[in-house]
Amino acid sequence: MPTVSEAASALHASAEERVARGVVVAHRARLGWLLRVPEWSTLFEQGVAALGLPGRRQGIGREAALDALALEHKYQLVRWAVEHFHHHLGRAVAQGICRVVGLERFSETELESTLSLRQWGRLREAMLFRLAREHARYKHAQQLLFVNYSPLVEALVAQVVYAASHRADCAQEGRVALLHAIDRVDAEGEFAAYAACWIRRVVRNHLVRQRLPVHAPVNLIVRATALRAGGEAPGRDDGPEAADTPGERLRAVLLEMLRQPAVSLDREPAEGETPLADTLADLAADCPARAADRADLRGLVARGLEILTDKQRDVLVQRFGLDGVAPRTLAEIARGAGISHQQVSMRERRALQRLESALAPAVAEYDGER
Repeated sequence: MPTVSEAASALHASAEERVARGVVVAHRARLGWLLRVPEWSTLFEQGVAALGLPGRRQGIGREAALDALALEHKYQLVRWAVEHFHHHLGRAVAQGICRVVGLERFSETELESTLSLRQWGRLREAMLFRLAREHARYKHAQQLLFVNYSPLVEALVAQVVYAASHRADCAQEGRVALLHAIDRVDAEGEFAAYAACWIRRVVRNHLVRQRLPVHAPVNLIVRATALRAGGEAPGRDDGPEAADTPGERLRAVLLEMLRQPAVSLDREPAEGETPLADTLADLAADCPARAADRADLRGLVARGLEILTDKQRDVLVQRFGLDGVAPRTLAEIARGAGISHQQVSMRERRALQRLESALAPAVAEYDGER
């Protein structure tokens, strides 16, 4: 049985954690309310860009992007907006700010229906001071929770990560995940289980990004490699040939890919072995995109040549080396055809004009697709 001193110490630690969680919850609610002050909405968008914070992106609106920010970033953004607000503020909004920040005595003073710049200046100074003090309390609470649950990171990394060479990086990722979980802690509930979910997911995603040979959305890869229906994981000997459907084959290929050991491009080659980096790319090979473009252009030119006369087509084929023929000068073509240099030049000019006119719609469509 635990001694009285041990029980008292555990009770004290539990009380400290409850207080710390309450501080984080209160600070999160406070910043969340301030981030929705309509008068500052434009400033928030400017502040996100000025501070280099992640903003709205495809599929995520402004409010969702602000909610996803870490509390440290929310605090920086609120301070930036308050410091750069130089307009008149309504009394109702000012009273709401005083109530949220904890400046009740300030709100009891006589406020005009629209705050003067002098009144706003006084409120701003008091607000920044109170926010800084509450943020310092949050940082202390965050540190306490982080220290208490850091052993959880080490335990989960040891459980999830098998390669010893990956554990240091995964432990760092797990600590960052723990900080994100602390920012979302509730005053009640089992925080250890919630933090464990965050840590496992972040560490797993880190491993997936490191092991795949190409960049791919982690959520799609995780979904593809999820456990089969019924709760049974694919066996270690399951291979693509054992799958019945394309989805099962894709899952098997991805799982096998993740099981294979990672290979560094900088690894020293064995004796007589070609360096791996030299075998991955053929610098002399043509770019597939350029090859496809040239094939399309050759098709356009071939169709355009069909509308020319035989003499015009023959001049262009010899002049530009089409169909594998070596390019020739106008003088050489003239001697071979038994006509003058001027006649060959005229045929070339007329053929090019006719070809350009015929291919104009197709070229415009091709450029639009590119």
